[in-house]
Amino acid sequence: DWHHDLCILKVAGLNVPIAIFGSSTSLKVEQPVYTVGFASFSPRPNGSFGFVKGIYAMDDSVVIRASNAFRLGDSGGGLFDDVGKLVGIVTVKSPGRDAFYYNMSVEWVRRLMNQPEQSVNSKSELPFWAKPHEKWPFFMRVVQPLKTQDWKALQNISSQWAKQESGSIEAIFYQAVAAFSLKNTALAESQLNQVLAANANHVSALYYLGLIANQNGQRLQALKLVATLDAIDVETANDLKLAMGIATD
Repeated sequence: DWHHDLCILKVAGLNVPIAIFGSSTSLKVEQPVYTVGFASFSPRPNGSFGFVKGIYAMDDSVVIRASNAFRLGDSGGGLFDDVGKLVGIVTVKSPGRDAFYYNMSVEWVRRLMNQPEQSVNSKSELPFWAKPHEKWPFFMRVVQPLKTQDWKALQNISSQWAKQESGSIEAIFYQAVAAFSLKNTALAESQLNQVLAANANHVSALYYLGLIANQNGQRLQALKLVATLDAIDVETANDLKLAMGIATD
């Protein structure tokens, strides 16, 4: 499956435990997940613990963004849920520091298992993430302007995303980030509340709503949002505390 960067190899006589399939489409944001992969030249597997941070509709399934960092060579490793079921395949990260880490769907793996075999030297095609930037899915195109704080570009891309994928919560969220950063806090607040109505555990939306409440002098509301974040994502809660001038030690 060149487009989704997936390949299944059959190995004769390999006596190892078999991964049990879970479901990528049943995952929830902030659900705990684990990865296992072999980074280049590593004699043993690398494991990492993290949380689902984004679920993006693509083709007939989803791409999963998780906080689990991985290194060169870990691609092809497994993303597992908290009962050990395989829910994704470690694949690619965004360029630069503070990267976004993406995992492919096990539904695509299931489908690939039923496809005819091909020789390993069959004609290749580029996976979606290796194509020119303008052909990337929107969830990848928003990363660069977000990291470089090019808010006009983020506004443009997220607006295109929302128009093309009506009802996409992530598209609305990035529209809100752009609006907030361009000083349109009323619009940002409205959009962030739309995001929370669809996903009460969207920690980034809670963070920005906390910033807005604090800026508007609604200190009690901002502190309530800190408390909500403390129960979901301590790191993001601490980021909000720092932005509000609250000591985190």
